[in-house]
Amino acid sequence: MMGANVFYGGSPGLALYYYNGSTGFQSPTWYGLPTVNLGAWDPVASWLESYGFPIGTNKLSDPNNDGVNFLMAYALNLDPRLNLSGAMPRPVLSAGLWSMTFFGGSEGVVYKVQTSINLSDWTTTGVTIGAPNLNQYRTATVAGSGASRFIRLVVSQ
Repeated sequence: MMGANVFYGGSPGLALYYYNGSTGFQSPTWYGLPTVNLGAWDPVASWLESYGFPIGTNKLSDPNNDGVNFLMAYALNLDPRLNLSGAMPRPVLSAGLWSMTFFGGSEGVVYKVQTSINLSDWTTTGVTIGAPNLNQYRTATVAGSGASRFIRLVVSQ
């Protein structure tokens, strides 16, 4: 338990941030310091903070323009500070099956693999996603015979 002097001598403008369900905080101040309720805990927001991004960073933004937004980087367990354009999962054709292996173990993420024959109409029909291995990697497969075939990974919260 923290007492009244735990932040004594702190920087001017110091504020305390907490998530719903945290105990011991009072709003709008705690021992004279302003407090800010962040709402429900969000694993993506916490992950972004661990990499030095400010609270409230837009998870769908791509500030380094590498084509990978923060949510996708989190979902794939990648470092969002790097250029990730070459780190994205790539489909492989083998024995008449398209397959794509990706990290699929980030908390709070829904992973969906879709296929298309025209890049306009996407579906999950015919896509099989295997169970995660010990390192939380999953492999999705779809038949590759017939017309052109495209495959993509979609993530959401």
